[in-house]
Amino acid sequence: MQIKLDIPNNQVAEHVLWLLHHFEKDGVVIEQENNTPEKMPSLSDAYITKNWKNLLMSSNSDASYPKSEQFKVDKGQYLAEKYK
Repeated sequence: MQIKLDIPNNQVAEHVLWLLHHFEKDGVVIEQENNTPEKMPSLSDAYITKNWKNLLMSSNSDASYPKSEQFKVDKGQYLAEKYK
């Protein structure tokens, strides 16, 4: 079983992690993700130009979306806005 927790308060997160670490001897695996804004890379034009391949590879995109009807609708709206 996997449990994902989103804890915005760092102090509470530390207490929860402290508690969970006591169960590591029983086989509990703890994986941490820090998604705080100060840890995220700046997405400036220069950063995107340099790292666009990695950004695309790490995104969770739906492979069937480009073949869907919704894609056609979204693309049509985008092009209509672009070429007003």
